[in-house]
Amino acid sequence: MGYSVLPTKKFETRLESALTYIILDLANPIATQALLDAVEHTFTLLATTPFAFPEDEYLRRRTGLAVRKVPVKNYRIYYTVDEQRRIVYPRTFIHCSQDSTHLNIDEFVNS
Repeated sequence: MGYSVLPTKKFETRLESALTYIILDLANPIATQALLDAVEHTFTLLATTPFAFPEDEYLRRRTGLAVRKVPVKNYRIYYTVDEQRRIVYPRTFIHCSQDSTHLNIDEFVNS
């Protein structure tokens, strides 16, 4: 039996912001769709193999949680796994140029 993937509100907001930027500011609907397809594909991977991607050691030290990260095009999804409930929680979505040391810890412990 696989895992459910339940994105947090923060994840959805950040993904929507990235997609809006690409389609409106960059005027690139093809790239927008490609990113959305890649996120959906990644969710499928997470539902079947949630532990295939590495933990972010910095976030583990800061939060005490096993926060994992997976690259998706020029972005990263940070997520946690609830093994008992068999749920993957995508917590946030950031551009690869952003450093995890600048993430708001509340995105992981209060969502």
